[in-house]
Amino acid sequence: MEMKIIIETVNINKILVDAMKNIPPPEGFIYEFCEADENLNVEADAKIIISHEKIFTGHPHKYILCTSHPEKLNLHDLDCLIDLWACPLNVETVKFYFTKLQKLISSDLHDTEYHQKIFNMAHYDFLTGLATRWYLNEYIEANRDEINITCIYLDLDHLKILNDTYGHLAGDEALVLTAQLIMKEFHDGFSARLGGDEFVVVLFKKVSTYEIEKRVSSFIKSLSKNYSSNPGLKMLSISAGVSQSTFDVPKTFEQVIAESDIALYQAKDCGRACCKIYEDPAI
Repeated sequence: MEMKIIIETVNINKILVDAMKNIPPPEGFIYEFCEADENLNVEADAKIIISHEKIFTGHPHKYILCTSHPEKLNLHDLDCLIDLWACPLNVETVKFYFTKLQKLISSDLHDTEYHQKIFNMAHYDFLTGLATRWYLNEYIEANRDEINITCIYLDLDHLKILNDTYGHLAGDEALVLTAQLIMKEFHDGFSARLGGDEFVVVLFKKVSTYEIEKRVSSFIKSLSKNYSSNPGLKMLSISAGVSQSTFDVPKTFEQVIAESDIALYQAKDCGRACCKIYEDPAI
């Protein structure tokens, strides 16, 4: 995939601009030149600004600089800063520094792409696109102060039978379909695949037990309908357990997740394909 670099020139004469255009981009990159006063509405992976004037008020130097966020330019937020104050801004100077910038951009963007891949691998399940268990834990830590918490613990019924009968590709198809419908139905929550056929949805909002039970039950029916439309998935259903933390009865994340897991297995014991709300046996 090619990386697009926007090169914006500020009061640079045509000879210098032509010299820059004659420097071929590194492999995998394309350049698009524009003047500073052009409104070039093009998405790019990075931007170089080449100026023969002061870019920052009150600072006497001239710069060649590269930044991925041109709208946030400041001296502390640059990917690259080259001071040309002591150098004449001529064709040879521009060629020399522009070639150096190319190498920096190439290195920076490929590093960014690599780190983004690592981030995605850690945070998102490769099959379903839902958050991973690790990302769920990170999300929980970032929201420790939340009090209104609803946790929906979901588990597919009979996935092992499906895998044994039709193979793991059919099982993967079921998991992807389930994840898509979870994201669609619970778009206002944080959805994660814990592993295998287990999923969790976390909602931060005040919602009554009646409302959440109705919503989850409706989701279960909708999912069963989708399974039924595929002959290979007709044997499947999904069970759900729900637990909540409220201002009246505050609980930790760990407690809410553990209780929703208990409620899930109560739903399994009741014949599957249903939703159970956790009830404290001490009450």
